[in-house]
Amino acid sequence: MVVDTEICGIKIGDQYPAHVMGIINFSPESFYGDSVVSPDSALETAQKNG
Repeated sequence: MVVDTEICGIKIGDQYPAHVMGIINFSPESFYGDSVVSPDSALETAQKNG
């Protein structure tokens, strides 16, 4: 059985796999300082969270 639907014009389901994207925060002026990582640790952070 194939399950597909559309939500707000976006098709999702068996025929439309979901894709997830993460953001790595390099911005030192970020309002949430604990989320900021150094550019030197970007690859390590991506591997840890991906």
